[in-house]
Amino acid sequence: MPDMNHSATETRDIGAFTLEGWRLTALLTLMGLGLWVSDLLVLEHISLKLGVEDDSGICASSTLFSCKAAAKSAYGAILGLPIAAIGEAFYLTAILTLITVKLSALRAPMSSPQSWPARLLSALAGATTLSVLYSVFLGAVSVITLGLVCPLCVSLYGVNLVSGALLWRCLTPGSAGRAKGWIQQWGGLWRGGAPWLLTLLMGASLTVAQGAFASRWQEGLKAQRAQGFETPIQVEVTVSGPTRGESSAAQVVEFSDFQCPFCRRFATYLKQSAEELKAEGSYAFQYTFKHYPLSAQCNPHAQRDMHPRACHASAAAICAEEQGKFWEMHDTLFENQRALEDADLVRYAQALELDMERFTECLPSDRVKRRISADIKEGRKAKLKGTPAFYINGWRFAGAMRPAKLKKLIKRYAYGVIEEEGK
Repeated sequence: MPDMNHSATETRDIGAFTLEGWRLTALLTLMGLGLWVSDLLVLEHISLKLGVEDDSGICASSTLFSCKAAAKSAYGAILGLPIAAIGEAFYLTAILTLITVKLSALRAPMSSPQSWPARLLSALAGATTLSVLYSVFLGAVSVITLGLVCPLCVSLYGVNLVSGALLWRCLTPGSAGRAKGWIQQWGGLWRGGAPWLLTLLMGASLTVAQGAFASRWQEGLKAQRAQGFETPIQVEVTVSGPTRGESSAAQVVEFSDFQCPFCRRFATYLKQSAEELKAEGSYAFQYTFKHYPLSAQCNPHAQRDMHPRACHASAAAICAEEQGKFWEMHDTLFENQRALEDADLVRYAQALELDMERFTECLPSDRVKRRISADIKEGRKAKLKGTPAFYINGWRFAGAMRPAKLKKLIKRYAYGVIEEEGK
């Protein structure tokens, strides 16, 4: 008898869970919205992996906005999987949990905090609380570290916050109050199977989200590769500027940005391809570098300072070119892409044994600005859409294509040699 009285008192202290029709509808709507927005962010990650760094739509509606900046930040992915894909898994898990709670409540009323649906809803409330805390962390990182706001991310923060508030209200307060009731409810939560079911659902949803991300990324990559062979256009582009290679039959003109990670990758691929074809003794090519910094500081066509040190890096490369060491500076800048402050540029120039008086005079000069501006104007005239972009005897291509693909394109569009796809 005493045990029964204690149990009754504990129940009254903890309070009971309720999930009225309107609250269930609101939560399902919010979780569905979160799933949809997370999917939009996954698409941003995929396009970024395919070399598209420019924002579009709502992500480009303000100079303070950028979804791509958030996607490519150190906090944009965990172990190679985008945070957005993990978000998809969470919202899918929440939807499945809410449906399970409602179906379970038909057989086991939620009036008791120890009932199965009450425990399951409490477990979801705990997971949502963690998502709210993580949202606060990511929001602070975005503002403080990036100096930009991801509008799609902010909408997810709102979804998490409102969902957490609704789930908080699902616990009707007992004599101990709602806060103490939650603490008591969560204190004994792991003794039941609710958290384990939630973990199982999250694991399954994460597997689905990861598989969907990998599949869509591969589809996008195949489409991009197919486009490279099937739909290039030919435009007029001049072969002037620093060059590597000796062939005049195959001319590759590259528009690049020293702070662009895909440009860094492509620079390596270009050099490797040239060395491999030269070693083969046939289909050699010459490539020319042109500047296209994605920064509003020197590029009027850039939406924002996506790469705030790119203009300065281009200036350093041009000043090194004046002293006959463009390619040495080119390689150094790409190798040290995360260190392009003024002091770093001076240090690189000293390491290359440049005349420092000439170098420092050159950096802010009008001739450097005119040179960068001329390359940017030519890029726009050549219908450039982003970096890296390259032209093989005038045929336009884009993206950091790997050496195997790049060599096929050079053979086809410079020498007229069409290889079978399997070779």
